[in-house]
Amino acid sequence: MSFDQSDAPSASKRVPRVFPSVATGCLVDFVRSPIFLSGVIAAVTLLTFARVLNADFVMWDDDWCIYNNPNLGGLSFRNLYLLFADAIVSSGGYTPLNGLRWCFTYQFCKLNPFGYHLGNWLFHGANAVLVFLVLQKLLVLGLSGQGRIPVDRWRITVSAALAALLWSLHPLRVAPVAWAAAGGYDQMLLFLLISLLCYLLANETAKTATSRRLYLSFSLASFVASMLSQPFGLSFIVVFFVLDIYPLRRLGGSRGWWRTATARRAILEKIPFVAAILVVLFVNLSILAHSARGGHRPVLLAEFGLFERLMQAMYVWAYYAWRPWYPVNLSPVYTTFVQFNPLSLPFVASGLAVTGATIALVLVRRRWPLALALGICHLVLLFPVLGLTEYPHHHVDRYSLIVSISWSVLLAAFLASPKTRSFSRSIVLAFSIVAIAALGLLSFRQTKVWNNSVTLFKYMIRTLGDDPYRNDIHWRLGIVLVRQGNTEQAIKHFQRTLEIIPNHPIAQYQLGAALQLHVNRGTELASQGKLDEAVKYFNAVLAAKPDWPETHYNLGCVYYLQGKIDLAVEQCTEALRLKPDYLSARIMLARTLVELGKIQPAVEHYYRILQSEPNQVSVLKNLAWILAAAEDVKLRNPVDAVKFAERACELTNYKQPGMLDTLAVAYAAVGRFAEAVETAEKALEFALSAGEKDSADEIQKRLQLYKAGQPYRWPSPKASSD
Repeated sequence: MSFDQSDAPSASKRVPRVFPSVATGCLVDFVRSPIFLSGVIAAVTLLTFARVLNADFVMWDDDWCIYNNPNLGGLSFRNLYLLFADAIVSSGGYTPLNGLRWCFTYQFCKLNPFGYHLGNWLFHGANAVLVFLVLQKLLVLGLSGQGRIPVDRWRITVSAALAALLWSLHPLRVAPVAWAAAGGYDQMLLFLLISLLCYLLANETAKTATSRRLYLSFSLASFVASMLSQPFGLSFIVVFFVLDIYPLRRLGGSRGWWRTATARRAILEKIPFVAAILVVLFVNLSILAHSARGGHRPVLLAEFGLFERLMQAMYVWAYYAWRPWYPVNLSPVYTTFVQFNPLSLPFVASGLAVTGATIALVLVRRRWPLALALGICHLVLLFPVLGLTEYPHHHVDRYSLIVSISWSVLLAAFLASPKTRSFSRSIVLAFSIVAIAALGLLSFRQTKVWNNSVTLFKYMIRTLGDDPYRNDIHWRLGIVLVRQGNTEQAIKHFQRTLEIIPNHPIAQYQLGAALQLHVNRGTELASQGKLDEAVKYFNAVLAAKPDWPETHYNLGCVYYLQGKIDLAVEQCTEALRLKPDYLSARIMLARTLVELGKIQPAVEHYYRILQSEPNQVSVLKNLAWILAAAEDVKLRNPVDAVKFAERACELTNYKQPGMLDTLAVAYAAVGRFAEAVETAEKALEFALSAGEKDSADEIQKRLQLYKAGQPYRWPSPKASSD
């Protein structure tokens, strides 16, 4: 039988109908896939927080954790050993993986803040995706337990995606992302979410015994990595038990459920997790006990009673439940617990709310098991940050990282549930989209607060209002302004601290130092009255803290500016007694000894400085000058003078007239007059071009000596009588 082609549909007619529909279907399937939505979630999250990449370090733990941390270094064997053996670098307990991340960043970025912010930023983007995957898996498991998985998985995927964005774009996420020193919390959450996801995958009904063991092994490893990043998840093991009850339904149910093989297996597989928790807890408690002398000891019951601790815990539990709904006036620190009355309205209301909510959730547990499960998780996850062993305690934004996921779980469950009416779902869906956009905008604005120390501290001062704790922020801002050269504004902030706490030692010290710096810069504050004021503040500090070598040193500098050389020597000597390796104090002591005519001990100090710091330019210059031109022949050492002067000129690229002048004096001292003339002429040229007329006149006088074949002799001060 022949085939009549006229009966067959034309190829040209088939292609437009079939191929585009296949391509469109593939495109739709891809858009609906978890992979595509994961990319969208990551992209939206990272774009919202992208401004943190341009942020600087802030003097809010970034200083002692990172850029002033003497233990921070690259990936050397010594550093790796110290990380895991001595718990250094990371600071704040046994968190070696947090320190390892900093060492890795330092290896490639040194102290460039971009590298540290980049790590936090990427961690948050990854966490947003992991929250999405965990929510999606929880929805599938929860609905499958009810036998009501909708045919259209698109609803589950979209519900999980929106709920993940609700978490990732929330302003409470800004602090741990934008704050370099808080990156350990994002890292901790990354491993904790991986552990949770692997645990859920291990307990899917279709898993074989081998795949279950593999997923459980990954879950355990990630759980340990989380605790070694930050021990925030020590109580997370309870969440696994809650999941075993609902939605996994491996525990609980009919009478005698604990005798079933499933229940025994569920309990036995937690033993490695519990063992890891006990080991990490023991190590951290040991470190806490060891650091008790450093001011981190657990507070005693006599100082902070049981009732106060209970009411504080009630407030914390309530706070992290309502705070996500009111994400304004956020701050790196809240002072609620600095001085509080446990019977005041906020604490009593919190206690009643937590107690009432717990009772209500227990009563509706059969109708709404998810609510009770989330309530238990909320209470348990916050247990490590209730502040039960410290006073005062500070509840901070980064502690909400894990517990805030509960609200996302509720949103996802409501949107995905088959019991939710279409109208209600549409209303909540529209509200969620608007809320997510608004939260993202708030987060974008909040990232600007963390741009640098000045923006952060000014924001904190505004947020704190009349709270006395603002004194702590004023002196910090003053230090930052001094480093930026704005000593006039810095002085005002130090004074504001002293208005709140008149005897604040740090503010007194910093104010004295700022006044001294103003004098050194020759500003309008350079008057004897301001120097007397600086002396007053330094003496006030020493009255309370006599063992501060920095205060002795700075007081010595002020005495030097006042011409009280004997007192300056006395203070610098005391600073060195308290801190023998205090370089600045030794340099000032040598300088003051020269002023008193005690040249020999000054020379000894200069030599001692160069033994540890061979490239101290001012020391090289001063010592070379003495060794080349001293009137006392016993003090002269022209050979060393040339060596030191040449090194000083090398370090200043032979462009500073003072260094070149010293080198010319040294050349003349060893009889190299031609080189002395040439060097002095070059020094004269630089001095004239810099407008230093007095220095040029002195160099010109010495130049005439060199041309006459005579060395220069320095009329050193005569030693004062003892």
